[in-house]
Amino acid sequence: MPDQGAAGIATAVAESVQYQGRKTARQGSEQRRQLILDAAMRIVVRDGVRGVRHRAVAAEAGVPLSATTYYFKDIEDLLTDTFAQYVERSAAYMAKLWANTEVLLRQLVAQGDGTPQARARLADEVAGMTADYVQRQLLNRRDFLMAEQAFR
Repeated sequence: MPDQGAAGIATAVAESVQYQGRKTARQGSEQRRQLILDAAMRIVVRDGVRGVRHRAVAAEAGVPLSATTYYFKDIEDLLTDTFAQYVERSAAYMAKLWANTEVLLRQLVAQGDGTPQARARLADEVAGMTADYVQRQLLNRRDFLMAEQAFR
């Protein structure tokens, strides 16, 4: 059972991701498979899910076409694993974010004395943290936001 809270749930999601494509035994093979998945994600972000084709992914990854069909028997497997990787990375990011946020919130609550002024300060801090999060998402995680929309 995961730790309680959003961080624990996000961690459990990240750890539960299952890939469909061919499994690798050697590090070099895993690196090539990763190149292919990263290339597929770039295409999803740039061109949408419909842009993901074996030839396009091979060209984007700089690998032979045969490599994409070796690791992923069809486009469905390639897209499934690209999405699985997106979920895994997003959930790991969210687990870290929630763990850090939970610590900050506990500290802020502990500093308050329950007065209306203390609750107002807490609300202001939470609003500031939320605004910072949204701004960081827009500035630093644009590709993840684009991928999220593409996979909807």
